Amino acid sequence: MVSTATDCDIAPMTTMRVPAVADRLVCFSSVADLSRLRDQGLLDDAVVIGGGSNMLFVSSPVRRTLLHPAMRTYQLTPVVDASDGSVRQVVMHVDAGVVLDDIVAITCRLGLWGLENLSLIPGHMGGAAVQNVGAYGAELADVVIAVDAYDKESGSVVSIPASQLDYGYRHSMFKGAANASRYIVTAVDICLSTSPAPRLGYKALAEAVAGIDGLTPQHMRDAVIAMRRAKLPGVGAVGSVGSYFKNPVVGSAEGAAFSAVNPEAPAFRQPDGMVKLSAAWLIDHAGCRDMRVGGASLWPSQPLVLVNDGFKASAADVVALEEMIRKRVLEAYGIALECEVVKI
Repeated sequence: MVSTATDCDIAPMTTMRVPAVADRLVCFSSVADLSRLRDQGLLDDAVVIGGGSNMLFVSSPVRRTLLHPAMRTYQLTPVVDASDGSVRQVVMHVDAGVVLDDIVAITCRLGLWGLENLSLIPGHMGGAAVQNVGAYGAELADVVIAVDAYDKESGSVVSIPASQLDYGYRHSMFKGAANASRYIVTAVDICLSTSPAPRLGYKALAEAVAGIDGLTPQHMRDAVIAMRRAKLPGVGAVGSVGSYFKNPVVGSAEGAAFSAVNPEAPAFRQPDGMVKLSAAWLIDHAGCRDMRVGGASLWPSQPLVLVNDGFKASAADVVALEEMIRKRVLEAYGIALECEVVKI
């Protein structure tokens, strides 16, 4: 069923909560709904808004149609080993409109491994698949086996295997302009393990669970939640999109040169030889921590997070603060920060 509203206040639909109004908001609950909207020409310039946890509406009113997925079901399918009848993996089919952390909580309670490091990340499953969300040494791409997406050109749903999704750091095939305008994610298939498979590459997380006997996904989830709550603002406490900037990834030579001058700065060599630097460290050491524009400021315990303090910031405040930070970091270290947030 399709429901349409006009002249909508969409600030409450985003976690940044800056003032914004949309000309048209359409909620859809099935693929058939999308086909009807396609026939009416309402998908041509549409933008999907799920949990609104990675969006900043910089132009208001928003003249493009906003689509909100209302499909919120999931299904678990055990993968039975034909040789012995055991179940070592479970495939989970999750609609795009399901809250990501709800799925993380469910799988951890069931003792299924794979999503625990992503605990408490805001947003919906569809957006998480597009963004390839990640935290504490894990990414959603680690468990995705396919993504179902509505193809506006053909008017049908296609199942895109993980091998074709072009997953990378905060990237997927859906991030490119052509694919972003062509596809609407409708569901995500993930594969989880019934056997212990903790990902402990993040040192602080490994230390947090080091003394636990019989480590379970729920133990991991509890540790991640404690770490996030100690460092990040709670959703709803202030306006925020979480990490506003990506951690910059530079070439091997540039990374070596940076580390030679800044030996104390975090630098992580990637499998492809590139080096990932800490945007938070760069922002902090460039002297940005106390910057403020209007109601926009940096979260005291995590300068990578820009916040709408007291819900008094405008989108212009946030963008002005972003530009100040980017300029200061570029001047100090010669590194251009890239935004993680999507601006509409």
